[in-house]
Amino acid sequence: MHFVYLIVLVFVMEGQVAALSVGVLRPRLGRVAKSSLNMEYELVHRITPLFAAQLTACASTVTAGFVTAAQEPAHARSTSTLEEEFDIYRDSLLRYAGYLNEIGEAFRPLIPSIFVTLSYVLALTYVFADGVSKGIVSGNLTPDTPGEERNFFNSQLGCTVAGVVDTLSFQLMASIAFPGFIINR
Repeated sequence: MHFVYLIVLVFVMEGQVAALSVGVLRPRLGRVAKSSLNMEYELVHRITPLFAAQLTACASTVTAGFVTAAQEPAHARSTSTLEEEFDIYRDSLLRYAGYLNEIGEAFRPLIPSIFVTLSYVLALTYVFADGVSKGIVSGNLTPDTPGEERNFFNSQLGCTVAGVVDTLSFQLMASIAFPGFIINR
């Protein structure tokens, strides 16, 4: 059954979604499902080295996440008082606005390009709003330091900028760039 999913993924990645609707894929799926150990040469041949490298990178990233989470001590997983506060960008349905560009990319062949652009604008709005929110929170948590020891890096402005840059860099990569590129390819 896993080979069937791989074949469908190959067809979608190759841009041959039309083959699914006209029934070209059904005979091939039947043959592969009957002999799941021996895939046809032409289906295996369509997996390019670039596609194989992308699949390997995705699989290794997911595996590294599971391994890291399994090795994390139990006390590190407990919530602190800062994490118990309600965060509208993390704890509400608004968090799914960060995935709007993936929806736009997934439906790119089916919808007008203005909707794809709009999906990116909405996802970027969410990312920037989340970055500003996290920057303000980190700036408010800055401890007071005496005037002679204060510099940009331990001031409220410095901590706010650091929070914004940290959140924006992560969110832009994790919510916009990587998923959008992978879905587009």
